[in-house]
Amino acid sequence: MIGSQQERRRFMRFQTALEADYWTTGVSAAGRAQVLDVSRAGMRVTLAQPMLAGAPVKFTLQLPGDNTPIFASGDVAWASAKPGQGGVGIRFREIKSPDLARMLDYAYAQWLGA
Repeated sequence: MIGSQQERRRFMRFQTALEADYWTTGVSAAGRAQVLDVSRAGMRVTLAQPMLAGAPVKFTLQLPGDNTPIFASGDVAWASAKPGQGGVGIRFREIKSPDLARMLDYAYAQWLGA
């Protein structure tokens, strides 16, 4: 337990520093996101606009040194009260397995310091 909240994550998260383009039709938001960490189930990002839990979001990510973009979609699982601070948790709804593996491999290598 951390404070009074119990840890609910099923997968290890790896800190990373990636940028992604995002857009959503539900709240007509779009822009550039900073990806702060990733796991098999989702990622934590910072967004300029506030998002409500459940909002659908689509992402395009580009890994450094890799010319093939990664496309993912998900739903906002949680959001901090202030945009740009604390981040937004995204639960993946759709991401191709090879793309998820590439993203996790990149984040894992960063975590190892490679």
